[in-house]
Amino acid sequence: MMQIRDRFVRFERFGTDWKLLLLRGAALFMAGGSLALGAWLNPDATILRATGFSVLPVAALLVFALGCLEIFDTVLATKLGDFVLHLHMGVFDLVVGLIMLFSLGGTPERLVLLVIAYLIVKAAVRTALAYAAQLPDRLSIAIGAGISLVLGLTIWIKPVTPGWLLAFAVSLDIALRGWTFMMFSFWLRKQQPGGSATDRQGV
Repeated sequence: MMQIRDRFVRFERFGTDWKLLLLRGAALFMAGGSLALGAWLNPDATILRATGFSVLPVAALLVFALGCLEIFDTVLATKLGDFVLHLHMGVFDLVVGLIMLFSLGGTPERLVLLVIAYLIVKAAVRTALAYAAQLPDRLSIAIGAGISLVLGLTIWIKPVTPGWLLAFAVSLDIALRGWTFMMFSFWLRKQQPGGSATDRQGV
């Protein structure tokens, strides 16, 4: 377990500047939360001429942008393992975002299985990250991942899934991913040489 934790401390993307990771997490948390709230309050919104999908077009664009950012992180990676991790997650976000965007001319049912897979995979990744790094707030991260999992299962068992629910689920998952990034940034700050011994023991 200590080897896994040490690897996270040296993780190139996060180890360079915890403030950048905190900024990224906060931006995702606010953007995803705003979109989720918009989908909940205005389920009949029409964006990019996509009728019946609420804010899903904007959420899909955000997922695509996250994939591009993850691909860019592969350029900064100096170890093969980190390169492969960024590449896999970046390609996943890119593909999901593109399929969402190009499926907005059809019906919400075309996107059901894609959104279910997206929610489950992202929930699993966040939970694994939290417990592998022994983050102090890993319980809250696991609860957030559980919310994404429940949303995925809810979409799966519903006979007919409205577009606003897909938009709400994807947007909320983005916000929860931002929360994970913020918790990770706080943990990394405590691992730096300036962090106190008490902080390290509390991880």
